[in-house]
Amino acid sequence: MVFLRFRTFLIAATALCGDALESHAIISGTSAGNDEFPWMAGIVKKGTFVSTALLSGGALVGDQWVITAAHSIASESPSSIEVWVGITDLSDPTARVVRNVLAIYRHPDFITNGGESEADLALLLLDQPVVGISVLTVLDDIDSLAEGDALTVAGFGTTDSEVLTPSQVLLQADAEIVDSMIVSSSFSFSPQSSRLAAIDPEEMSTPCRGDSGGPLTKNIDGTDTLVGIVSFGSADCDPAIPSVYTNVAFYSGWVQPILALTATDPITSVSGRNRPIANSDGSPRKGDSTDFGERRSSKTNTFTIQNPGTGLLTIRSADESHRNFSIRTAPATLVPAGSSTSIRITYKPRKRPRRSRAWVRLFTNDPAAPIYTYRVVGRMSKGR
Repeated sequence: MVFLRFRTFLIAATALCGDALESHAIISGTSAGNDEFPWMAGIVKKGTFVSTALLSGGALVGDQWVITAAHSIASESPSSIEVWVGITDLSDPTARVVRNVLAIYRHPDFITNGGESEADLALLLLDQPVVGISVLTVLDDIDSLAEGDALTVAGFGTTDSEVLTPSQVLLQADAEIVDSMIVSSSFSFSPQSSRLAAIDPEEMSTPCRGDSGGPLTKNIDGTDTLVGIVSFGSADCDPAIPSVYTNVAFYSGWVQPILALTATDPITSVSGRNRPIANSDGSPRKGDSTDFGERRSSKTNTFTIQNPGTGLLTIRSADESHRNFSIRTAPATLVPAGSSTSIRITYKPRKRPRRSRAWVRLFTNDPAAPIYTYRVVGRMSKGR
């Protein structure tokens, strides 16, 4: 039996700008309500057709984390993709939260053999937290699942296996867990607990192209819980053949420690020459290197950024506000608890103005200092 990776396709211009497609999809799914899947995410390719391309689905599982299928971003780097969160309509740019990606954590055991992937999951670290959108709980108890459990799958995949255009609107379908022995007759792998097999009990709906990475959820005690990630299925998206999902509970020992990296708050601490620099301090001092002194030639000072907190400090960008100053060496984007990075600032005096002032800004995920700002100053020497 030929299988299908439920993955990449370009978003056509009509899909972004035209009228919404018919609502009967995933394949024969139903439209999702605005509040049904608040944590739904789309992984988007930068710089391609109409400036974007939908690579896969995903789910917000922490305020700075999205989970997806590893195979759908196997050839991507953090800088090549962005994430749209809280979306139900791909054509509505006002309704989505957009985040860049700082790091991709692919499961170390991820492999693919002719498309039938193993350990098919990845976590994307977003450049800043997402606020005001609830996250999806990740199942960590593999014994909470049983054959016949009622589940729901969601995605923006194509509504027709012969068509590459995605659905503009978020679609959902019912599914239930089936014995993996049934799946082994359709695919080449042996039954194993690292994967889930699920099928629409009515054999009407199924994930298809573009649904890779999408969430398979179960309502447990009134809470939607992530139990699986869309991985692959039949070549013609046949709803009579079960789809294959990554069993996230099986990989809980890998997922949970990564999510814990940002579960507690980091702290941004900046110093020069081992002397602390206050956030938004308007008084540069020679003793902490913020006062570059009187110069006729360029000078570069180094500032240390420490994270004495318990969470992962992320620095999505840094900039300076005056052309006489430039960032010679940017800080690292990831600063683990108890570690540090540095930023090197160069002052280049010019004939005018004689005195130059600038603000250096660090954009972080520290809730107490999401923008850490300090002032630097330099003067052109009057001597020849």
